[in-house]
Amino acid sequence: MIVFNSYWLSKIRDRILLNAKFRNYFENTWVFKPFVKSQANQIFDLVSGFVYSQILFACISLDLLEKLRGGPVKLSNLAEICSVDLPEMQRLIDGAKALGIVETRENDLIGLGIKGILILTKPSISALIKHHSTFYKDLIDPVALLRKQRNSTALGSFWPYASNEKHEDFCFSEEIIRNYSEVMSISQPLVSEQICSAYKFYKHKKILDLGGGQATFAINLAKKYPNLKISVFDLPQVSKIAGEKICNSGFESQIKVYQGSFLRDPIPKGYDLITLIRVLYDHPDKNLKVILASAKKSLQTSGKLLIAEPMAGEAGTGRMSDAYFGMYLLAMGKGLPRSHKRIHFLLKEAGFSSVRSIKVTLPIQTGLIVAEA
Repeated sequence: MIVFNSYWLSKIRDRILLNAKFRNYFENTWVFKPFVKSQANQIFDLVSGFVYSQILFACISLDLLEKLRGGPVKLSNLAEICSVDLPEMQRLIDGAKALGIVETRENDLIGLGIKGILILTKPSISALIKHHSTFYKDLIDPVALLRKQRNSTALGSFWPYASNEKHEDFCFSEEIIRNYSEVMSISQPLVSEQICSAYKFYKHKKILDLGGGQATFAINLAKKYPNLKISVFDLPQVSKIAGEKICNSGFESQIKVYQGSFLRDPIPKGYDLITLIRVLYDHPDKNLKVILASAKKSLQTSGKLLIAEPMAGEAGTGRMSDAYFGMYLLAMGKGLPRSHKRIHFLLKEAGFSSVRSIKVTLPIQTGLIVAEA
């Protein structure tokens, strides 16, 4: 569809398309029929999206994909294993088949579809799908969410460590911190793969993962680059969990853990690379200025800052960044996805130079920006 920037041209366009006679002509002219059909299908997908997500959620909750890992299974056996009556299991399988999650084979057998295989081989996807049970509670009434008519949200209660304006006071229980860090850690592999394939970490000697959570990214780096000296900086409760994970993974000699708040405490110095992995979009601009200033002070001369997180406004990623994360962060209580352009501006404002975006294979999972101190 042609986009008109002029106000009057836009107004004329809308009036034409809203005219019933024109629409009837448009819909019944052979040259436009493929476009009309495509738009109708897309609108139906918008209307049905919640149902699609619930079919997927049911498949994950019933552990259906795992039950098909060993090969196709008879529909009747699946129904028995899942404790679902046969007619209802048939209904679920029909829906999952339509979405490409499963496939029907000969002799009433059910097997994995391509999407099902991809989900099954990425445990982090299943974990995020299960986590959405919390998000759904906030989306029951999106208008109330947008108008901020609720005193609390389900995601805000799940993420108080992230959503509370005074989280640097370390007032949260270990259970809350562990829940927060665990979900972030579970989804980390999807992002880590993109970062490690797009950025040349071997050029660096000493790296600080700022806001590094349970040290999942640091451990992944240590596995790939045994000569790297890596540090992780996060709140005390998080750092405690990170220390446990590092010891359990056997990298305690390569990875150090530092405790503190990057909003109020000085961070360790002398690094030639600092990473901010899914950190900035949790914070308002006023916090970003503090974080970026602290990172610049911590870097060696000509050291690099690497930012990885979902970014708004990028071609092909609008559904993920603007729609999904826009609403998710609203329900969480704080933060927003920013565009590459906006992050570039904030980096230059903080005194960084040579700011550039790096292409990644799947920008829907993360954007990547590097800057020089």
